[in-house]
Amino acid sequence: MKTLNTKTQVLLKTIDVELKKLLSQDLAAYRLSQLKNKGINQGNKQAA
Repeated sequence: MKTLNTKTQVLLKTIDVELKKLLSQDLAAYRLSQLKNKGINQGNKQAA
C-alpha cells in the first residue's frame, strides 16, 4: 500500500508541474494579447 501511495504522490506532483507550465504559458499568451490589443487601440485613437 505504501508503494501505491508513493506512486500516487509522484503522479500528482507530475500533474501539478505540468499544470503550472500550462498556466504560465496561458498567462504569457494572455498578457501578449493584451499588449497587442492595447497597441491596436492606441493606434486607432491616434488615427481618429
